[in-house]
Amino acid sequence: MSTAMDLNVLEKEIRELELSLKVRESWLNSNDSKYNYFRQKHLYDSKRLSTLKKLADIIKLNKR
Repeated sequence: MSTAMDLNVLEKEIRELELSLKVRESWLNSNDSKYNYFRQKHLYDSKRLSTLKKLADIIKLNKR
């Protein structure tokens, strides 16, 4: 039961992060490159998203 709840929370966080990244990427593409903080945050969140997806895959495999 705990694993299922963890997976649901993780998948929700993944969806929210994906949406945030899409919005931010669109904004960054239409603005100057002078916004280094936002570019760095975008890069960090992209890596975090990748890690969360891998973790979700591991949890799914362990549920089987």
